[in-house]
Amino acid sequence: MLGSVKKSSLDVSDCCYGVLDRLGHFICHCENDVIVWVNKAGIDIMQAYTAEAILGRKFTDFFDEDYRELFEGNLELLSQETESVPLIVLTVNGTKLNVILNVLVTNPDTDKECYLAEFYDISPYVKVSVENRNREERINAILKTTDQAIVEINEFGEIKSFNEAAIKIFGHSKRDAIGQNLSILIPEPHSAKHHQYVFNYLANSGARSSIMNNTRELEALRSDGSIFPIEISVTEQRAMDGSTVF
Repeated sequence: MLGSVKKSSLDVSDCCYGVLDRLGHFICHCENDVIVWVNKAGIDIMQAYTAEAILGRKFTDFFDEDYRELFEGNLELLSQETESVPLIVLTVNGTKLNVILNVLVTNPDTDKECYLAEFYDISPYVKVSVENRNREERINAILKTTDQAIVEINEFGEIKSFNEAAIKIFGHSKRDAIGQNLSILIPEPHSAKHHQYVFNYLANSGARSSIMNNTRELEALRSDGSIFPIEISVTEQRAMDGSTVF
């Protein structure tokens, strides 16, 4: 494909194009915003059968409408950015891609405005992020409406979340509870031993199987010092950072 692609009239060597053609993200060379060369990966990413579907067109023509109005015909503005620029581009078929873009000035001593533009498709990561955010919103909605106290702790016993029902039942505000050890909800003598309980649980698979998803009757401690009976069920999950939460 490279042999059939029009090269820039600037002093860009075949060796340079050859190296760029081996990279797996979109790269193009532009003269006055017009694409004069694109690498093989760029052709595939833009869902084009041939380079000719891309060559001769303004690079900014592929930007989503909002970004096109902002940067149309002005790659110089993008080249001045010191950080990668997040935006949305459209493939030849109109598919939207979330990308991060970098633009570099090439051959600045000529009378043409020439740029090397590259972007990385981050659409899969954006999709996962949106799905996780939607999932978190659904879970938060459930936590707010349930009448059961739901308390999430990490493997060190620190409280990470405290729903509305937990606030009413235990008497602690969310601000006071989060970051504290779960032992604040446990009366003595079990409160002082809670750290050891968590350690034994993590170290003993047998203890996990006997406790996991089984309801147990225990005593709990309110913020006013009163003790009351509760039923507790423990589940184990993986947080997004890979840590264990309960």
